[in-house]
Amino acid sequence: MLAAVNVMQPLSTGTMTGLAITYALDNAFTEEAGARPKSQGIPRVAIIVTDGRPQDKVDEVAERARRAGLELHAVGVGHAQPPALRRIASHPTEEHIHYVENYGLIERISAKFRDRLCGEDACLVVEHGCEHRCVSAGKSYVCECEQGYTLAPDGRRCLIIDPCESGKHDCEQLCVSTNDSFICRCKSTFILNPDGRTCRSAVMSISDPCASGDHACEHICVTTDDSYTCRCRPGFVLKPDGRTCDIAETNVCLVLEHGCEHHCVSTGDSYVCTCESGYTLSPDGRSCRLTDLCLLGGHGCEHLCLSIPGSFRCVCHENYILNDDGKTCQLSETNVCLVLEHGCEHHCVSTGDSYVCTCESGYALSPDGRTCLPTDVCLLGGHGCEHLCLSIPGSFRCVCHENYILNDDGKTCQLSGLVTSHFPTSSLHFIL
Repeated sequence: MLAAVNVMQPLSTGTMTGLAITYALDNAFTEEAGARPKSQGIPRVAIIVTDGRPQDKVDEVAERARRAGLELHAVGVGHAQPPALRRIASHPTEEHIHYVENYGLIERISAKFRDRLCGEDACLVVEHGCEHRCVSAGKSYVCECEQGYTLAPDGRRCLIIDPCESGKHDCEQLCVSTNDSFICRCKSTFILNPDGRTCRSAVMSISDPCASGDHACEHICVTTDDSYTCRCRPGFVLKPDGRTCDIAETNVCLVLEHGCEHHCVSTGDSYVCTCESGYTLSPDGRSCRLTDLCLLGGHGCEHLCLSIPGSFRCVCHENYILNDDGKTCQLSETNVCLVLEHGCEHHCVSTGDSYVCTCESGYALSPDGRTCLPTDVCLLGGHGCEHLCLSIPGSFRCVCHENYILNDDGKTCQLSGLVTSHFPTSSLHFIL
């Protein structure tokens, strides 16, 4: 298993918990990958181990996994945040959220999972009566409903969420529930507008030619006390017929083929072209060219170019400083680990103008000051344990699997006289 973990390739950078759950759901929890058929009623369980906060849309992915029948356990390590774990875990969350101080202590919660996964599944041994989903909660169970439904007071049936009662609609006046949605209606003396949401007076529509469309205005119809008048949009003037509109002669930009690349500005009987910010008008008076020197290129900045009015300034990435030429960058001398080819196998720690190599937990620095050797006797191998090797300070101890006992040689194992039977083990996947 350690060898397999060492050659794993990450799906992405950062704490992409949602991506990990998606990968497991689509690739691991399939019959092609070894999952037992759902018809057998064997729970499908995923244990998500994390020490960070998800940086992707884990809520939607976790809900999709739960709807697909997965039981999600969230294991928080170190400073993992409880809200993030609640977004992942199945309900009830108190049964599906676990904490350990560090990865070395994760073995402490193994008994929890053994009892949880190998014990009786209440949903499988009782007539739960859940209309949608039954979720085992230890020796009991709770019913859950699909999205768009809410659990009835009896704790078993699922009631569709009425958008009209919940206020989740945008009807201006009346909301009428349908089987799976809603429609809008209007009060007496009002009629529904074409948008299907707002209402207008039915009385006014009959006597108002603008509202009824019974007018001849080309652009805008304005209701008056006894009739209506026509108006035109900006840049246009009303013709003598009082109905149609013509381009205003004062706005030559609307009349002429001006050819301005960006904007045309009317100046009485003529016009001028203008350009957007960061551009300047070309000598032809119509086209625009970039005035942002960084966008024009040729600035020579090795890392980043920062535009300033009429000029530019070069800036460097983090841990770099600008050279005297004002364009190239060099690594900051304060972190020699970034400057030198230090050769540290695990970690390099800067010490002013020098550095030292350090090793991860369970390893010690070799005499060469760069490579690391395992200090965990179990990791070194050669312990001879038939089943499991348990490291203790300066030594090790052999232990056996459940239902086995250690022989007198302290290394081999034999079946104990008492063998217990379990329900079928769940499809168990670890997502790191």
